Amino acid sequence: MRRRRVPAEAGPGRPLFAERRIAAGFDEVWSVVGDLSGELPRLISGLRSFEVGPAGPGGRREGAAVSAVGHRE
Repeated sequence: MRRRRVPAEAGPGRPLFAERRIAAGFDEVWSVVGDLSGELPRLISGLRSFEVGPAGPGGRREGAAVSAVGHRE
């Protein structure tokens, strides 16, 4: 999570970031994190779909979110 805080706190126009502690084991949490395409639209109201792209240099991935009204980010 520490690496996620850096861009979230970097300045104007920064991405949305939220953090919450979950009272669950790693395997239980990872089953959700490992399926962001299926789980994020279920967890976030107003999100129609979320797709994770292929791994790029250094294993970094990008995601594409589509809202319920069709806005892509």
